[in-house]
Amino acid sequence: MSKSLSFSVAAGVATGLADAVFVVTTHSVYDPVRAWFVLPLAWSVLCLCVAVIFSIGPLRRALPGAVAFAGPGLLVISRLGTWLRLQTTISLALATALSVGVAVLLAWIASRTVAPPQRFERRLIVAPFVAAAFLGFCLFVTPHLFKTKTIAADSRKNVVLIFLDTLRYDDASTMRSLEGLGAHGAVFDNAWAPGPWTLPSHLAVLTGVDPWKVEFDSSALRFARQGVGLGEAFAARGYRTGAVFANALLRPQSGVSRGFEHIEVAAPSSLCASGVMHLVNRFYVHAGKRCPVCDPIVASHVTARAADFVEHAPRPYFMALNYLDVHVPYYVESKCRDDGSPAIIDAATRNALDSAFAEQTPLPRDVAIRARAQYRAAARCLDRSLADLFRTLEQQPDAQNTIIAVVGDHGEQFGRHGLVGHGNSLYRQLLHVPLIVSDPGAPAQRIADPVSISDLYWTLLHSAGLGTRRAGLFDAGRRAPVAHCQFEFGGVTKRYGFSAASNRYHVLLSSDGGEQIYDYVADPKEVQPLRNVDASQIEPLRKLIADANASRARTPIELRGLGYIQ
Repeated sequence: MSKSLSFSVAAGVATGLADAVFVVTTHSVYDPVRAWFVLPLAWSVLCLCVAVIFSIGPLRRALPGAVAFAGPGLLVISRLGTWLRLQTTISLALATALSVGVAVLLAWIASRTVAPPQRFERRLIVAPFVAAAFLGFCLFVTPHLFKTKTIAADSRKNVVLIFLDTLRYDDASTMRSLEGLGAHGAVFDNAWAPGPWTLPSHLAVLTGVDPWKVEFDSSALRFARQGVGLGEAFAARGYRTGAVFANALLRPQSGVSRGFEHIEVAAPSSLCASGVMHLVNRFYVHAGKRCPVCDPIVASHVTARAADFVEHAPRPYFMALNYLDVHVPYYVESKCRDDGSPAIIDAATRNALDSAFAEQTPLPRDVAIRARAQYRAAARCLDRSLADLFRTLEQQPDAQNTIIAVVGDHGEQFGRHGLVGHGNSLYRQLLHVPLIVSDPGAPAQRIADPVSISDLYWTLLHSAGLGTRRAGLFDAGRRAPVAHCQFEFGGVTKRYGFSAASNRYHVLLSSDGGEQIYDYVADPKEVQPLRNVDASQIEPLRKLIADANASRARTPIELRGLGYIQ
């Protein structure tokens, strides 16, 4: 092996291993085992491609420096700049300048210590293709498409479970597809999520277990195994099970989406977690475009995959879907941009949202208006894809034998209470979510009583006739809405607490704000906390919080000093 080839491979592998250390020890990677193979290969392909270019003619003298800049240098730019921006008070421009300076220094050192090739080396041309072939094997050897399997058909009901990730209740109420579905089903106008972000809410619906009772590894974004998942329960009864999840957090390793016979989850995340893809994605963000490689599966693609599954799956089947389009950056597909909406929020708005979330600072009103407008445009486009899905389901011969459940996992904040995004509070704007259950064998109705989406687990099993005695959402003994939040940023717990809701009041216990009580009927935006409230109305909610806290998998919050435990 020539010196140039050896140096390029060594630079790529070393950079990839360093990058793998970073992503495996942070929240950036969803497939830690494959990261150790994928990232060194990805960086090696890049370094080898640069080596080929700089092995031609007069460029040879710059080959060592160019390879060093393309490998270790780009890694420093992608990782060091972000770290400096989040962990120090220096500006973005200064952080970028320092990162680029270090990268240039590495390139200069390589140019002074590594001898350039004296002639063109043909083996360099082949090397990138060999490395790329291995990379492709690692990424795509696992089949992603559904495969048919013979399962005897019977008269049991099919079940379709649809998660609308990040969709607020107030915006869901304006979607025509959901209005049409609700006209023939049970609409829960006061449904609450058990957590303000993706994983705990999905865990609750897919396993029926309260998420605060389950050990959670925040570094790996993984829940410990708990309960029998819906996929496992339906598969055990002979159902064909499949899932299409646009949110990469819902990978099988998360402990949330267990038991599906066939599952497709977003993009190959180990490569997308690499430093070089981080830079590529930021380029697309600044250009106001969607990265075609590493962005989640868009709504129309989720619908197309779901339609293919429904049209070919033996009966009965259980299918779970996750739509992510209304999650930041609020993607609007090209078919929906006839009103002039951009594909995603512009770079300035995105940076302002990221900064406000990270630093817990107020969001400027003009930024909030732009972000909310793009969010609503994404919701309107999602509405069209849902209408296509419902139309496909209606056209099936067994449409009258199919249960359809639609549920939101959490909402989104746009500056109220000084907060943006989600996962960092327990206010109603995050916990109040849409919930519709359409069962051909049940009457259409609207239910105003508060319910927890956690009981959707039992509702689907009961409605499908799988033998459970608990009717879930339709049971008088259903769970009261209780939620838990532990917001961490940079490995530091910033806020944690519980909340509980009745048919009028919402009580929040926060580690940094004490107790807050809201009358969400009179004050739906929870602007003015109450000071004097009838104790008989609040004590039951306080007891719910105390009981939940006592069952918390991590160290319980100290409640005694706040009057919750006597």
